[in-house]
Amino acid sequence: MQTIGRYELHGAVEDLGRAIELEPDRGDAYAFRSRVWASLREPDAALDDAERAIALGAAPGALSYAYQTRGRHH
Repeated sequence: MQTIGRYELHGAVEDLGRAIELEPDRGDAYAFRSRVWASLREPDAALDDAERAIALGAAPGALSYAYQTRGRHH
């Protein structure tokens, strides 16, 4: 797996946060951001976003990320 710098991960959190601001009911962005939070070793934030993605019903691929993240950090 390719290593991604922490700076790039923080940028991804910011970008996904902007996407969520524009479309707060889109579960995919929460699912992907939960994955990034997990990579940053922020389990509480990862779990919060995973739960939100599941509640909103993200697309199947993104939803699987959310369930995986929830399973790891619950």
